[in-house]
Order: sequence, then C-alpha cells, then structure tokens
Amino acid sequence: MSGLMGVVALFIVLNALNLMYRTRLPNIIRLRQLGISQRILSIALFTELLIYCVISIPIGMFIGFQAASWLSPVINGTFTSLFNAVFVNPDVNLLFTFGFALTTTFISLVVFSLVSIVKLSNALTVAPVKKENALGQFAVGLISLCALLLLFIAEGFVSSTASALFFVALLLLTSCALILLWLPIFSKLLTRFVPRQWPVFHYVIANMHLLSSKTRLAVCAFFIALTANIGMNTMTDSFRDATEQWLTQRLYAPFYLYTDAPLSRIETLSTKSLPPLALTPLLKAEGAVIGSRAQEETHKETHEVSNSPPTYVSISSYPVHQCGKKALVLDDVINNDLNTVWREFTEGKGVFINQQLAFALNAKLGHTLDIENIRLRKTANSSSSAVNTSNEAYSSPQDTTTEPTQGSQSSSSNSNVFTATPQWKVLGIYPDYGNLNGQILVPLPSFNRNDVLIRDQLFSGVVAIYPEPPIETNVIGDNKQSTYEKDILEQQLKSQLGEHREIALYTRQALLDTSMQTFDRTFVLTDGLNITTLLVAGVAFAVSLTVLTIGSAAQLSVLRALGISQLKVKASLFAQYLLLCFISALLAIPFGVYLANVFIQQVNRHAFNWVYPFSLNVQVILSSVGLSLLIVSLVLLLPLGKLKPKIDLRQEVQL
Repeated sequence: MSGLMGVVALFIVLNALNLMYRTRLPNIIRLRQLGISQRILSIALFTELLIYCVISIPIGMFIGFQAASWLSPVINGTFTSLFNAVFVNPDVNLLFTFGFALTTTFISLVVFSLVSIVKLSNALTVAPVKKENALGQFAVGLISLCALLLLFIAEGFVSSTASALFFVALLLLTSCALILLWLPIFSKLLTRFVPRQWPVFHYVIANMHLLSSKTRLAVCAFFIALTANIGMNTMTDSFRDATEQWLTQRLYAPFYLYTDAPLSRIETLSTKSLPPLALTPLLKAEGAVIGSRAQEETHKETHEVSNSPPTYVSISSYPVHQCGKKALVLDDVINNDLNTVWREFTEGKGVFINQQLAFALNAKLGHTLDIENIRLRKTANSSSSAVNTSNEAYSSPQDTTTEPTQGSQSSSSNSNVFTATPQWKVLGIYPDYGNLNGQILVPLPSFNRNDVLIRDQLFSGVVAIYPEPPIETNVIGDNKQSTYEKDILEQQLKSQLGEHREIALYTRQALLDTSMQTFDRTFVLTDGLNITTLLVAGVAFAVSLTVLTIGSAAQLSVLRALGISQLKVKASLFAQYLLLCFISALLAIPFGVYLANVFIQQVNRHAFNWVYPFSLNVQVILSSVGLSLLIVSLVLLLPLGKLKPKIDLRQEVQL
C-alpha cells in the first residue's frame, strides 16, 4: 500500500509540474527570446524542484510521524490480538530519513520531469507543424489484446513473492497505458450521442474530450488508486467470507473451555459433574517434516518430490466422531471421496495437512510425509497461556499453534506421543486461515493417553464441550437458553476445577464474533490507506482544474457573455472532471477485479502459503467506486468555490 501511494503521489506531482510548466509557456518563450540558454532554463527549473523538496519534505515527515503516533494504539492492538506481541515505535534517525527522502524524491522528479522540461526549453525551435495521427479503434483494440495476452503469459511465470509484486506493478502500469488509449475514444464517442440542442451539456462532453489529453497523469493517479482500492476491498471481502464460513463449520461444539488445568483433571468432569455432556480435548505435539514422496499403490517409493530443509509443524489431534466429520473443511481429498477418506483417517491410515504445509513442501494428495523428531510440547504447567484466546479464537480452537520447544522434551521418542503411529499419507488438504505454520491433523485415538504424565503434556489447554445427541436440542437452543446454560456450566467448572485455576469458557457464537471482530480490526489500517490514496489522487484533479481554468478563461468569459450564469459555468467544469472520473472508474472495475484475483492466487499464495475462494461482491465494487467519486467531488469543490468567471474578455492572456 505504501508503494502504491508513492506511485500515486508521483503521478500527482508530475501532473502538477506538467500543468505548471504549460501555464508558464509564455514566460519561457519570452526568456528564450531574451537570449536565455536552454541550459540555464533547465538549471533554474531543477533548482526550483530542489527548493520545493527541501520545504515540503520536513512538513511531510512531521505529518507522517504525527500520524504514526496517532495510529500506534491501533497498530499495537492489532499486534497484540494477532501475534501476542507488542508494537514498539522505532527509533528513527531524522537526519538519515530526511536525506534519503530528499535524494529519492529529487532524483525521481528530475528523471520524470525531463520530458516536460525538454519540451519547454525547445519551445522556440522552428519545425514544420505535424499533424498528430491518432491511433484508430482497430489498432487500439489490437494493442489492448496483445497487452492483455502479455499479462496472462507473465502471470504464469510468477514463482515467488517478489515476482508476484512485480507482476502487480506490471498489471497497474499496463492498465494505465490501456486507459490512456481508450479514454479519448470513449469520450469522443460520447460527443456523437449528445444532442446539440443541449449546448451546455454538449460543451461539457466536448471539452471533456480535450481534457482527457491534458490530464493524463491525473487520470493515471486516480485510476491506480481506484484499481488498488477495488482490488484490496474485493480481496478483503473474499477473505472475510471464506474465514467466516470456515470458522462456522469448524466450530462444531456449543462451548469451548480454555484452562491451565491438567487433562487428567479435566477428564473426570464428564463422569462427575457434567453428564450428559461430552468432552473432546485438543492434543498437540511437535515435529519436523523433511520432505514428501510419491508412492505407487504397492507402496514402493518412486521419486523424491521435495528435499527442502526441515519444516517444523504442529501435530494436532482431531476428533473421529460424526460432529468432527461434519466440521471438517477440505479443499482437496483423494478421488473426491470424503467417506472413504474419513474411514481411512479414523483407522490411522492417513492424515490431513493444511495448505501452508502443502505449498511449502509441494505435497500432493497421496504423498507420504517424511517426519522426524516428533516430540512433546511444553509441560502442562506452561499451558496457562492458552487461556488468552485473542489469538486462539482467530485461528479457531482446533488450530492453535506454538513455537517448537527445546530442552529435555526435544528427545522424546515417537512412542511417547502415539500409541499407534499413524501412516503419514496425505488424505486431504484443508484451509487454515490465519495460521503462519504447517499443521497436520492426526486422529485423536492415535495419541498416547495411557500415561498420565504424557497425556497432560500433550494437552493444549483447549477442550470442546458438546452435548450427547439425545439432549442436543436442549443445550443448543435459542440465545437466551444457551447463555443460561453457559453460566451454569461455568459455575460447575469453577467449583470442580478450583478457583485457583484459570478458566475461560466461550460459546461457539462468542468465539465466532471475537474472530470476525479481530479480522475487521486487522484491516482498519488498509481501509485508511485506501481512503488516503483516493484523497491524494483527488488532489491531482483539483490541481488540474485550477491550472487549466487559467488557460480557458476566454472560453469561460464567452459562456458568461452568452448569458450562462456563474453557477452553470462552475457546474459544467465540475461535470467535466466528474464525468472523466466516472469513465475512468468504469474502466478500473475489470482491472480491480483482476488485481484482487492476483492478490489472492499469487501474492497471498507465495507470501503466506494459503489461498481462499474468490468472491465477487457487487456491493463492494459499487461502494468503492461511489466512495472514490465522492472524495474526488469534495476535493473538486474547493477550487470551484474560489473560481469567479467574469464577463470581461481582458482576462485573456496574450502571448
């Protein structure tokens, strides 16, 4: 987002410089007539850019630091809820930051403004007038088709996060070039359909066609900002829908208990104080996957698929009852036969792995994982951290992960973890949104639950509490009854486990609400950057309006002399830019949707090792377009309010 904002800001500054130099054209001509050389004019213009940078960069740094300090609580809350970490404000070297910003900004402006400066310095060059040959619609269509084909071919070569981000930049630049080709064509077509009986409206459309060639950089800035806005909002909405659907299915139990009590103490509850409720604990171990290999049906090894460095994974238990089967969300299963795969899973003939592990190892269905150093986690006394559910809730109770532990437990043998070691054949791949690590689901009966000490060390501190089938409707009733049952259940748990134990009991809906609230807080900063980028892009049109109205003072005076009121003149100028923005917004929609798909399938895939279904929500797109047009409209009203077209032809500037 910061890179996109930098590109948008660059287009805005270049648009302002281009318009400013065009307005100075009479002065440039006079200076050249007085004998001022091209070299001196160029040095003067470059010096002016340097002065602008020296003045504006400290102001921008001050505003940026103040905004960062203001947003620190929001960022801190996001880090705390997602990663259990504290965001620390960095110690910034102001002198280095100023020097780096000054050098980067000045060099960028000099490089990109050379074209405008060269045109101005050669203003007096005698050359025959050349008629501009505009590209025909057929040629523009052919160029557009070739550009789109190039994008689709380039997408096939994306293989890393860096190449994915480079492809995003290529997509934005290519789309900008196509917009510059198609915008004059669309605006010219509109002039043919507007009846001449409406002179003011016909003037608006005709003048907009002229503006499309003078405000190209402003259009590019607005187009990039809106395309990124549509792409980010569509991606976020798809991620939110996928996460909500995933959590809704995975959270199968009406209650979830987070506690630091040992498992041996938890298991006595179902027989003493919680009948007829059933308890399913979440057991976890650690392991290292050194690769995966494909095998034939005869289980004969054929070839090595991956030989990457060891990947530390979390080995989690999964219940084998029918509730667990209904809650299982799988992207891919062998032969698309869930019943057969589930039977093999419950018999210990295979496991399920998450997308993160599958992408990291390039593991496919039917591959066998090579796992070593399977070990116990920390002791049961350290599981009290599981009571803090801000991060656990986001990943769902079944998917909590911890860092690999070292020390005495690292040498624990495989027999200590499993009573019957499962086969590590990949039966299915499941989504695991929000988890940064690889994970393997193993059937719960495979874990060692005979030894009390081992059993307590395997316990993660999370227990799913659900009713037996005969009374399921009595506990999962309406909201009021569920709340009442939760209070009673919480009192019973505290009385049985002891007041000194850390206990947190959550309903299924509470965990789901907490997860989605955490999700929404995570993307608050993204929404703020989207709005800021659109606001900055709107400034480009405001600058264009201010500068171009100076050159069109004679036209405005003629309109006033024909009896058109100031309000209508201002409305016509406003309509020109707003219509220009509207056409740009319509062209930005398909590219924004394509950009969202690239974010999901390429950037997210290589950066986080997971993908999710693409969801196209028309309301999200319309809200993005509507918000962008609203922001631009508000920004355009500022220069229009100061504009005072008069009936005085002496306003015209003589060259």
